[in-house]
Amino acid sequence: MPGGHAIGDIFTTLAAILYAVYSTFLKVQVPEEKEDDFKYTWFLGFAGLFNAVLILPLFPLFHVVGLEPFSWPN
Repeated sequence: MPGGHAIGDIFTTLAAILYAVYSTFLKVQVPEEKEDDFKYTWFLGFAGLFNAVLILPLFPLFHVVGLEPFSWPN
């Protein structure tokens, strides 16, 4: 795909920016006196679980549409 590297670079930069916004938002929303009580590992674990549950069903759709073809490794 022509321009595939540029698109990947754009998505990588966008992901880094969104992660910076996300981590800053999390730091602002959890006050210092509550940091000891806040379970970051639980929060990130549930965030990962919800992402997996919501995004995983899109993979077959991406394959059928031809956006991201799937194949088993050799």
